Amino acid sequence: MIDNAFVRALQEVLSGLQKAALDAGELRAVLARGGMPCTVGELEDRFKRHLTGLTRGKEPGKVRIVLE
Repeated sequence: MIDNAFVRALQEVLSGLQKAALDAGELRAVLARGGMPCTVGELEDRFKRHLTGLTRGKEPGKVRIVLE
């Protein structure tokens, strides 16, 4: 049996987490935008811009990325 104190502690730790859904198809389109093939730097920039948009208005330390 799970202890109530453990459940409360777990709820406290997980409270406030914010989901940012990352759709695989959308991610593919975002990474290809601007043309392919591309450099590593270009791909990183595209990914970072997309993540910035996904997490805008959310506290970075509380965001959890979910691949859908």
